[in-house]
Amino acid sequence: MKSWIKSRYIPEVIYTERAGHAVEIAALKAKEEAFAVVAIGGDGTINEIARSLVHTKTALGIIPCGSGKRACTPSANPYGCQKSNQHHQRRIDRHY
Repeated sequence: MKSWIKSRYIPEVIYTERAGHAVEIAALKAKEEAFAVVAIGGDGTINEIARSLVHTKTALGIIPCGSGKRACTPSANPYGCQKSNQHHQRRIDRHY
């Protein structure tokens, strides 16, 4: 990892332990003013994290890994999974 990234961002991996745990983790990270929370999981995990980040300055990253992969459908992600790794950003919450 490049040194400027290491000095600015401190990556932390936290595994969820139960339903609703992602809500608690994301809310805590938003309160700590984390730059971003990356959801790696299915629709449920993504939903829990997204709900906790609404109206905060913490960005949401998504790596869809659920069994249904509904987060990759055109209605959920108009860019599709093929383009998800091309550093595309789109503001979804403008009310903060």
